[in-house]
Amino acid sequence: MNFNVAIDFIIFLIGSIGFLISLVFMFQGILRKKRIFLKKGLWSFVFTSVFLLVAFLVRILMAFL
Repeated sequence: MNFNVAIDFIIFLIGSIGFLISLVFMFQGILRKKRIFLKKGLWSFVFTSVFLLVAFLVRILMAFL
């Protein structure tokens, strides 16, 4: 397997797990009507989104260097 493909797969895997965790927290917050789960889900979503954005920007930057 190519090294770049392995890095992309790891980034995809971490992003998928992060989004699943945020969805679980959000659904728990909706079903249990507790705001703490909604806040945890929102922060998990934000951190995962920022991680993916930075990871793909670094990958694009590495492609041009």
